Amino acid sequence: MVPAATEIVTALGAADSLVGVSHECVLAPGLAPRPRVTASALGMSEAPDEINAQVAAMSREGTPLFTLLAAEIAALQPDVIITQGLCDVCAVSEQDVRALASRLATPPRVVSIAGSTLDDVFNDIRTIASTLDLHADAERLIASLRARMKRVHEVLSAARAPRPRVAVLEWTDPPFAAGHWVPEMVYRAGGTDVLAVAGQHSRQVSWDSLADASPAIVLIAPCGYRVDRASREGRHLIDRDPWLEGRTVWALDARDLVSQPGPRLVDGIETMAAIFNPDLFDSPAASSAVQLM
Repeated sequence: MVPAATEIVTALGAADSLVGVSHECVLAPGLAPRPRVTASALGMSEAPDEINAQVAAMSREGTPLFTLLAAEIAALQPDVIITQGLCDVCAVSEQDVRALASRLATPPRVVSIAGSTLDDVFNDIRTIASTLDLHADAERLIASLRARMKRVHEVLSAARAPRPRVAVLEWTDPPFAAGHWVPEMVYRAGGTDVLAVAGQHSRQVSWDSLADASPAIVLIAPCGYRVDRASREGRHLIDRDPWLEGRTVWALDARDLVSQPGPRLVDGIETMAAIFNPDLFDSPAASSAVQLM
């Protein structure tokens, strides 16, 4: 029911167990298509301010942002449904999933992930692995992720690299500072987040407060956007907001590197490290990050 769960199941080597995925899930190359069992009421092709207005209006009216396709789910007869309990704007609500599961002829086990820090994400990997009886696979995966983060730390430490001041925008109109695991990603990549605190929710900020925070580097990473769309939004900001003049601005592939609490957050840390200290790491792929100024 959530892209991070599909990513975790795949990373654990259990992609063949997937019988259905959400409308937002991205399957690994080579995997056959799976039935989509959710739908969105949001027009995600619209401008950020219009999407934000939709979300606000639907929340006021009590209209669900996402729909569970009950008939399709029932036909798939899942043994396990993996959902999330962190954000009702990002995916279907845990409450709706549990209600649907209880109505199925053979109620499946419902597993919910809700990690808000990197350690939480690793524990979510363990939770899913435990449900699928893949304990050893989870420990190998987590060990490899921690080893990659350690390599970044060792390079930064050996070079006594300075920590640049960084702002990460999870949305651009209105501006939101990325929270949850993102400030920790910034820190592990060698930066200091000037807007948010690890583990806390993302929050709306004013442009004045963002300018007053004096970030040297601004990362444009709207939730769920690929790098090309993040780049377009970043260029709009540069054209509109003179305070960005003189700062380093990058657009990130938020969908793959930042938004989803799964294994690829470590890819995001490595990408950020290359942005913060380009003399110490290889340049990020253009499919992951693009420098705008």
